[in-house]
Amino acid sequence: MAPYAVAVFDQFLEVRSVHRESSYAIVQSLSLKESKKRVTFLTPSAKGNLLLLGTQSSLFLIDSVPLLDQIDQLGRNGEFEEALRLCDSISDEDDVWRLTKSSLHQRYGWSLFARKIYTEAIRQFSLSSKSPRHVLRLYPGLLPEAARAAVLSLPKLVDLKDCKDPDPDAIQDMAAFKALLPYLQQQRKNIADFQREKKELCQANRRNSFGVLENTDGLIEDATEEGWGGIDLIQLVDTAILQCLLIVEEWDTLLKFLQQKNFVDVTEAERVLRKSGHLIELALLYRQLERHGEALALLRDLVIAPDTFHVPPHESTINNLKGTNASIEYLLYLDKKHQDLIFEHSKWILEFDPQGAFRIFTYRKDLSQKKILNYLKEKGTVDMQIQYLEFLIALRESGQEAFGACGDGGDDDNEDAMFGGSDLAEVNLEDKLAILLLDELNGNSGGASASASGSASGSASGSAGGSAEMSGLRHKRLQELLNSDALSISPEWMLSQLPE
Repeated sequence: MAPYAVAVFDQFLEVRSVHRESSYAIVQSLSLKESKKRVTFLTPSAKGNLLLLGTQSSLFLIDSVPLLDQIDQLGRNGEFEEALRLCDSISDEDDVWRLTKSSLHQRYGWSLFARKIYTEAIRQFSLSSKSPRHVLRLYPGLLPEAARAAVLSLPKLVDLKDCKDPDPDAIQDMAAFKALLPYLQQQRKNIADFQREKKELCQANRRNSFGVLENTDGLIEDATEEGWGGIDLIQLVDTAILQCLLIVEEWDTLLKFLQQKNFVDVTEAERVLRKSGHLIELALLYRQLERHGEALALLRDLVIAPDTFHVPPHESTINNLKGTNASIEYLLYLDKKHQDLIFEHSKWILEFDPQGAFRIFTYRKDLSQKKILNYLKEKGTVDMQIQYLEFLIALRESGQEAFGACGDGGDDDNEDAMFGGSDLAEVNLEDKLAILLLDELNGNSGGASASASGSASGSASGSAGGSAEMSGLRHKRLQELLNSDALSISPEWMLSQLPE
């Protein structure tokens, strides 16, 4: 009588589980004292799961208790492993069997969780068809405020009434969060697959009498419906993943997670990332959400007003994202439709890192060269203007003058001409450079340029053309221009303007 073995003795029958060992294998003993005769035969009946037992004077029909009833009783007694083994021995699987087994996995998980056997508890939860909400209910500290309030208002689970919720700030509870993280990552994948294939699933699968949608990965409840403060399941899962990554200190995975599409609760993410000093990570989250203004403002404040943050940047911040580098990298790859932000934030970078700003202007091939020159004239230094003109001249001489957005006859040509490309094709760059060099040699840079020069890098030219070495280099470069055929201005006039 699978999954049991029946042994016959003189005055009793003994039923043993084939899954257990030694004395724990005994499930039941049936007395035969009333027969007072030796058993002569024991044979299975042709009808159902019955046994016929005969003695010299009596005939007994032995019937087994239905397996689902046995499973239910074992579950009530807390013998979950044996109950699950019995579930596996049932060949005729139906909806009742599925939900019974799912419930056993969940209750077994609760029992293990209460004993702080977290890894095995989470494994049991993963074998259940229950929504991840049932697991997240055990971790209210990981949830957004609205969901946390909703969970804390629920009645305490009977099996966990004496169990304290894992504390994200308690080192002794670290194991609970380490066990949870892989489960959440897998559930995130399951939900994404479910949502992507939802139309096909609705057509190919059925809803059973319990209202649970079946698919090839098992039973998934509540994959897309809102609850717990109106927060969608994927948002709950992603927010909990963010919190777990911070708790278990998986910094590389955290960076990758925040740079990809995610559905974290932004208010909760801002709170925990600022609290832990993961400010660069917060900027990456803003970037993923296309909240570029907030991201760039945060990166700017980290450089120019670091004392305004209650918690300094975390030590895990990688070196190439510190200082102005983070803002520069951000602006290098920001879509050209945000050119106002590019120029706005280049202004403070010019002050703190002129060469970093120059890198933005020379790398961004979709920005107007003319606008950059005018911008450097207004906000930058004469040195920066000279450097940029030299860059454009070298570019033109190498045959790459028309870099950037080039029209192809499409509808976007006008926009491309506005935002990028060589819009200085008809301008004599050498003339502009020669006049700037002449002004510097004559000490005539003045005005906004001289003011910006003094505050920017400390290396810009001062009055009277700067240092003797710099003056010599500029004089030499001006002579090269005068001796070339590139100038449209009279060389004689230029020479007459040089200082004695």
